[in-house]
Amino acid sequence: MVEEPVIRWLEAIAPVIAVYGNRDSDQLKLSLPEKKILELEGFRIGILHGHGDKGTTLDRLPDFFRDEALDCIIFGHSHIPFNKRIGSTLYFNPGSPTVKKRQRYPSVGIIILDEDIKSEIEFLTGV
Repeated sequence: MVEEPVIRWLEAIAPVIAVYGNRDSDQLKLSLPEKKILELEGFRIGILHGHGDKGTTLDRLPDFFRDEALDCIIFGHSHIPFNKRIGSTLYFNPGSPTVKKRQRYPSVGIIILDEDIKSEIEFLTGV
């Protein structure tokens, strides 16, 4: 669960773009959107947590952005790293640096916007 002070703490380090997740506080859910679309360096990027009632997180993602042409969808929920193009869209879940569900190591993700979107998952093996 994330609370508002965590967002403020992160903002002191770097700009924060956040959406709410299923385990966040009611107060945080009121202050953050469910999903967000960013236009960065000529790319359209959708961000959402990805929780829902039916199917897998990956199965639910297209429904959240049904009418949007996106170059990338960044999601979480499962805490399981995922980095794959499906059609022309990159689906990217960085995993989690703290809650590594069914993963050997915690992880973080890196996305570089250049002529194309480059992405990688870094596993924190020393943690």
